[in-house]
Amino acid sequence: MDIRDWLALLGVMTGLVGAIAVAFSSGVTWLEYRRGGSIVKIKGRRGWTLMNAAPPYKENQPYTSVTVYNRGRRPTIINQVGEAFLFKSGGGIYSDSMIYGPRNLEEEGATDFLAEEKVGKKRPAVGYFYANTRSGRSYRYYPNTRVVYWLSLPIRKSHRLYKKITDKKAKSKRD
Repeated sequence: MDIRDWLALLGVMTGLVGAIAVAFSSGVTWLEYRRGGSIVKIKGRRGWTLMNAAPPYKENQPYTSVTVYNRGRRPTIINQVGEAFLFKSGGGIYSDSMIYGPRNLEEEGATDFLAEEKVGKKRPAVGYFYANTRSGRSYRYYPNTRVVYWLSLPIRKSHRLYKKITDKKAKSKRD
């Protein structure tokens, strides 16, 4: 190998190092860009009790707790938080999100919403918890895996169809 071959090899190696550096810096730039907006994450838990409860809440009473996090840099405002049922149509909005009004989530901030559970009453399984922002975006958290949620889709669809058919029969009997 003479000097020209070594220079060609050096040029190829320099190009490879430069391409790797460009790919790495592009990835870091993309992550910084994505972090610049509001990134809302939700966690939901059922059956929690409060210790040293404040007046609107009761001790030794099970609650559903939904925590909403803002992982981005841009502040966002949460209007409503609720849950949708897994095997039944419908769901509910938590009164915490309605009574206390919209909540402002700053950078890396979090807030909790609570809903009282009735003791002795069987509640339907939760399909997902959701949070709606003032800008109209909706964020979801699936406490069960998404596989369970999507496998239950035929059951939920047949339940809605059955409900429509029985509603039509009841309406025709009234007429």
